[in-house]
Amino acid sequence: MTRCQPLVIAILAVALSGNPVRASDAESDPGSRAPAIATAGCGQGDWASQVAACTLLLRQGGAAPDAAEAYRRRGMAHLKLGQLAEAVRDLGEALNRGRPGAEALWWRAVAQKALGRLDEAIQDYSEALKLTPDQPVLLGNRCGALAERGFLDRALADCDAALKRAPYDANALGNRCFVLFRRGQNESARRDCDAAISLAPGNPITRGVRAAVLKRLGQAGAALADVAEALRLDPRRSDLHLLKASLLFERGDMAGALAEVDATLRLDPRNKEAFLLRGNAYNGVEAPDKAIVAYDQAIAIEPGYALAFYNRAISHAKRGEDDQALSDLDASLRLDPSYAPAYLNRGVARRGKGAAAAAVADYDEYLRLEPDAVMGLYDRSLAKVDLKDWSGALADVNRVIQLKPDLAVAYQARAGIYEHYKYYAHEEADYARSLRLASSRAVRAMTLYNRALMWRRRNDLPRAIGDFNDA
Repeated sequence: MTRCQPLVIAILAVALSGNPVRASDAESDPGSRAPAIATAGCGQGDWASQVAACTLLLRQGGAAPDAAEAYRRRGMAHLKLGQLAEAVRDLGEALNRGRPGAEALWWRAVAQKALGRLDEAIQDYSEALKLTPDQPVLLGNRCGALAERGFLDRALADCDAALKRAPYDANALGNRCFVLFRRGQNESARRDCDAAISLAPGNPITRGVRAAVLKRLGQAGAALADVAEALRLDPRRSDLHLLKASLLFERGDMAGALAEVDATLRLDPRNKEAFLLRGNAYNGVEAPDKAIVAYDQAIAIEPGYALAFYNRAISHAKRGEDDQALSDLDASLRLDPSYAPAYLNRGVARRGKGAAAAAVADYDEYLRLEPDAVMGLYDRSLAKVDLKDWSGALADVNRVIQLKPDLAVAYQARAGIYEHYKYYAHEEADYARSLRLASSRAVRAMTLYNRALMWRRRNDLPRAIGDFNDA
């Protein structure tokens, strides 16, 4: 039987499994009320001074309403300083000690969302809306929290309601852009992001969302420009550094991608997706040892991270560690049975170990998830040849040629099948087509080698020697 060009399937999972960017929040701005804060005894000046003054006031004791107000104002100052847990604590105290207020609920919702406590943030926004119904900024903020939580229909309803009341609300437009992006409505998302940025060009979050939209639309240059501007506005956004890293990775700039991954991890040391992307970048520069270390770190953060197991399998395959690669592919599919590329790669690994029937089963599952995927059909045809399922192999390779008529290796594979059927004229014609279409020296050499074997079987030694020499 002829020898076919071996395939190395290395489809790195580079899509981030979470959101590459987040929705934004507009705060009720307490800065304009600094004189009122001073009058209340919580000091004046910068936010740190106000925290200190409110703390002193609370230590001195006072009536419950005064304490509630001091907690509220200190919570607001903590929020402005980025001290989120302290903000949630103080605003909770204010709400417990005093009359529920929409503003305190609003601020606490902003802090809860920044801490990733989306359910709590949604609850606080909802309670605030009971006190101030149809407030467009609150609706826009709740839209963003609902979108991050994955409740896209409810989120869209909130953003639409906010924009009906305030058509030029940049925050609601930016958050609706985020919702539409999550729904895959990319052109509509871009229009909303464009409008939001024209109204508030200094919002780094909306620029980050637009960069993600542009990335999906294939406009990598424009996406990078948006990310660069967003990072200029707020260089401490780990999600933006990670988005930039993924854009640079897709452009083939592995050094740049690794630098941005490092920046991400300095800001967010337990970001599993950053470790995943670091591993992918190391695989991209043929450094599988370093890649495996990065994937190990991602798995240590989340033991159920299917993509990290999948990509680590590719690194093991690059090192020739077939058993470890197969084990990682098994783990990946246990964790995510719907991830089609893992079936394709496991089929390749199983066929490489001589388990052709198991490989065909994996290719079957891959093709169930990705019908008419050319590489799945091609690889399954090779495994069926191993099983001497000649008619099945011929059907698969014919479908490959129908879908991709310029794939040289498909004609080479079909020539080998024609050899079994003794369709010698067809065999010669397919080797000739493969040579005409071959775009790489490796494919051309393999085709010449296999055709030389054909000539030798026919005792046509001069042509066999010629092809062997050319190969």
